[in-house]
Amino acid sequence: MLSKVTVIGTLLVPMNLVTGLFGMNVKVPWQDGSTLGAFFGIIGFIACLVILFSVLANWWLTRKTRQAEAEGVFKGSGARSILSFGKKES
Repeated sequence: MLSKVTVIGTLLVPMNLVTGLFGMNVKVPWQDGSTLGAFFGIIGFIACLVILFSVLANWWLTRKTRQAEAEGVFKGSGARSILSFGKKES
């Protein structure tokens, strides 16, 4: 459960930082422009961060789970990894 909360935090903190920076009441270089290119650039940047951090978090959790299962951490303890809840035990 704690890893899921960590993943959610990993996704939300960068988005909060980016929106906080761009939400300040200061003059920005593209403020006087008549196109929405800067707006969609910011939205695209946030989306790229979310996708990147999701992929990295999934890779990291999968690697740690495989490593723990290889070491026998979960055998005999009744504990199971978050990523193995849908799988049958062998």
